[in-house]
Amino acid sequence: MRFMQAKFKVTHPRNPAWKSELLPGLIQNDYRTSTYEKCVEDLRFLRYSLDFGQSFRRCSEIHAFTVMTHRMLGPIMEYMYWINPKNLNDWTRLWYSKHVPPLMSVWYIYRRKQKAVELVKIHENIDESQDFYMKEYFKKHAKECFEMLSARLGSGDFFFDTPCSLDCVVYSYLAPLIKIPFPSDEVSQILRTFNNLVAYVHRIDINYQPELVEDRLKMLPLKKPEEDDMASLKLKIFSSIFVACAMFGYALANKIISFH
Repeated sequence: MRFMQAKFKVTHPRNPAWKSELLPGLIQNDYRTSTYEKCVEDLRFLRYSLDFGQSFRRCSEIHAFTVMTHRMLGPIMEYMYWINPKNLNDWTRLWYSKHVPPLMSVWYIYRRKQKAVELVKIHENIDESQDFYMKEYFKKHAKECFEMLSARLGSGDFFFDTPCSLDCVVYSYLAPLIKIPFPSDEVSQILRTFNNLVAYVHRIDINYQPELVEDRLKMLPLKKPEEDDMASLKLKIFSSIFVACAMFGYALANKIISFH
């Protein structure tokens, strides 16, 4: 939207499963769309597109690099957020516990982890228990993808003369790896060796999303040490209440207890 200089307003809902769909979501009057692909399709219908006017050959190249980026970096990001034990416990879980209501965060984290495990198993045929092999495998794939993107970008400001949809997709994968302080950051360290890709992300931040440059400073530290114990206590209390209610409902449904 900012590449196209379109007018829009950003809101930050506390429900990551927005209206039973995934974020991001696009609202136009009473019509709602969710997920990046659907939003782009609807914007294209309204004649908002970064790829209008591109030659057939260039569109083919954009599509090829977009598919490659999704295919190679998609499973890696699922692993970084939801499967890597250190990242999940020391970053992802803490972030969602801070920004999402307690019971919802517990449910959402569990659901997203299961989805990530299934996706990685389908695409890469790697089981969750093979963590060491999985980490080495993803490091190799990430390096291959970064090398191809770095070679295509070269010294340019964007992958082509002007911003296109490929820039949006690549930025969405590279920016979190550069800016989020993952406790287990082997893939991020590999990315930082490609200077033109790192400069590419910073250039987009400065020119199109300057507020994100300041937001990055808010990510460290994620929580103050004295807040951790209180957050953990609240989570345990809410989890206990949830489990007790579930057991009580099960007992009623199976007539283990009854009221007269």
